[in-house]
Amino acid sequence: MIAMWLVWIITGLFVFLLVIRFLPSTVRIAAYIVIGALVVAQLVATIYTMTVDPQDSLVLKANVGRNVDYVKLVGVPVIEPESRLCNICMVKVGPATKHCK
Repeated sequence: MIAMWLVWIITGLFVFLLVIRFLPSTVRIAAYIVIGALVVAQLVATIYTMTVDPQDSLVLKANVGRNVDYVKLVGVPVIEPESRLCNICMVKVGPATKHCK
């Protein structure tokens, strides 16, 4: 994660301090505004994805261990469609669950 932030900062500095300077003066301000808005949007999205917990609340409440013997087979869903039982967590999960554990 530290490497990601370092690359992000170095890339941002490179773009703002070097690349935009070589643009014609007529588009320089617009480039600062557009690229600045994109950088802020990407920063917000990165922070959001790093802080959100994708784990289903039913799995958190059950507080059970994972099924370490489960082997994923191609074409066989991890969550059984009829019973909504996750074969990894062995917990019934909601219909919108994408990640159990």
